[in-house]
Amino acid sequence: MCPPAIMVGMAVASTAMSAFAQHQQAAATGKAIEAQSAIQGQEISAAAGQQLNVSAENARAAKAQSIVAAGGAGVNLGSGSFLASLQTTNMNQANDAGLIMENEKNQQLSRVANTQSELYSKASSPTFLGTALSSAVAGGSAYASARMMTNLGIARAAPGS
Repeated sequence: MCPPAIMVGMAVASTAMSAFAQHQQAAATGKAIEAQSAIQGQEISAAAGQQLNVSAENARAAKAQSIVAAGGAGVNLGSGSFLASLQTTNMNQANDAGLIMENEKNQQLSRVANTQSELYSKASSPTFLGTALSSAVAGGSAYASARMMTNLGIARAAPGS
């Protein structure tokens, strides 16, 4: 049987190696979560950009339709009522753009909050104090086991017995 000091050392070393492996795993998980979050952020921005383009295109088409219809009907394109109609189309497009950008901002904030939550829940690394306490408990347990074996006579057989 091993002397108690060796058993204690092995238990403490094993606990420390386990904590080191947990730390490395947490770091790798954290990097993966952050990479996934960055991709989601790019996707949210791209979708918002596409929505802004569609909104602007729809506004341009509505203005063009209004101009063609007013010109065909003989309406003065410089009249106040017609210009007010075009201004309403511009305001609607600006409102749409504002809502799209606000929605993107909220989605990005939600993404960041979810990422932080995942990092805290899935990528937590063992603390120094936790590792020290685990090592102390493992060492104490190994020492107690070694002492109990010695007291029960399970120790090494004497040479020549």
